[in-house]
This record gives sequence, C-alpha cells and structure tokens, in this order.
Amino acid sequence: MLVSRVLGTLASGTPCRFCAENFTVGVEAYGGLGSTEGFERTAQRHYIAPVVGWHVADRTTLKASAAVGLTENSDRFLLRVGFAYELPVGGRR
Repeated sequence: MLVSRVLGTLASGTPCRFCAENFTVGVEAYGGLGSTEGFERTAQRHYIAPVVGWHVADRTTLKASAAVGLTENSDRFLLRVGFAYELPVGGRR
C-alpha cells in the first residue's frame, strides 16, 4: 500500500522539470505472507518505507525508497529504485 502526495499543487505555465509539482513524497508498506511451501508466521517479511518520486518527463517517472524491516525474518534495510516509462497504446483523441 502506498500513500503519497504531490509537493506542488499548481502547475506553472512554463516547462520545468525541477518544480514542486513534479515531485511526490509518501509512505509505502509492503510484505509477503510466506513462501510457496507454506504461510508460516516465521517466514513472513514486512517493510515500511518513505518514498520519493520525480516525474522526469511526460511519460517517465523515477522513484526511490529506503525500507526498514518490521519482522525478524525481514531484511534489516532495503534500498529500492524504480524507473517507469508509460507506453502509449492507441492514439490520442
């Protein structure tokens, strides 16, 4: 589950990649219920992380988070970086 908010509320009339409306901050919680062999409580991993996102271009987003493990079986610390590019399907109307 991810909860996030855009830093800027109004877009400026000029193109700007480093303006506040292109950045988001939030908190993400994620984890698993175990392995494919069973749902033992000792095999569950859960994390919580602050997330920062940057809308680089029209269809491109870059996100980064630093997660902390919440259970004994979780990794103590995870650093995640994500890059997303949206492919246009069909034409614009």
